[in-house]
Amino acid sequence: MSPSPPEASPPESWYDAELLFLQALEREVARSAERAARERPGSASPQRPPARIQGGSHRHRGSHTRTSRRVMRRALTLVALLGLLGASAYGTREALSGAGSNPSVLHRGAFVLVAHGLAGSESWSLQAYRLGTNLCRALLAPGSEGSRCSPAPTLGAVDVTSSVGALQRYVFGVTGPRIAWVAVRAGGIVRTVRTQALSPALARRTGLPPRARYFVAVFARPYGAPDPPALVRGLDSARRRVGAPLASCIEGEEPRRCPG
Repeated sequence: MSPSPPEASPPESWYDAELLFLQALEREVARSAERAARERPGSASPQRPPARIQGGSHRHRGSHTRTSRRVMRRALTLVALLGLLGASAYGTREALSGAGSNPSVLHRGAFVLVAHGLAGSESWSLQAYRLGTNLCRALLAPGSEGSRCSPAPTLGAVDVTSSVGALQRYVFGVTGPRIAWVAVRAGGIVRTVRTQALSPALARRTGLPPRARYFVAVFARPYGAPDPPALVRGLDSARRRVGAPLASCIEGEEPRRCPG
């Protein structure tokens, strides 16, 4: 098979729009491969006169063999580089596009509104979505966004996160189906909040766990002081305690200030 012309380009589908440098690099490698092919023994090379034979035909055959092996190694190396460039460009394009069945790509599901409300002058909304096999939730408030992804909770489990807006602090999370309420304590104030589940039809349509439940507790932020840790405890439908309390602190605070 004859080699491709020096300026021949690989299929455009190999390259992402931001990876065109790979196309130029592959062209350069192709030119080097053709130069190596022209240096093979027996091919005409007007630029280089034939080497003078000294010491008999045995030495000539040894030199011929060494040259052949060197050219073969060079050709194989260039072929491997060409394959690597093509595979890397294709794989990077797949990872960036999120298409296909590339295992390195995590599929993200649609955002689903779970709850929304008004706290003082701040409006907030809680959304849930899938990221691969994880269940994620995101709390949106003016000037801030808090989110967390984790496996779907088991029967009596609670997973909690904190975020802050300009004036309010939000303690939110997801629980298993046994948790009907959560009691949240922050700065001497306790709020007992009912957990909410998506409708079975909406959960089925969006691929979210149908038995997962969600909650949001809102606290006014202390003026001129750091936000205190929040302690969250799950409660069943009779408001009996389920499991141990969990601590939640604002991201960025020193770990020693948040009880374990």
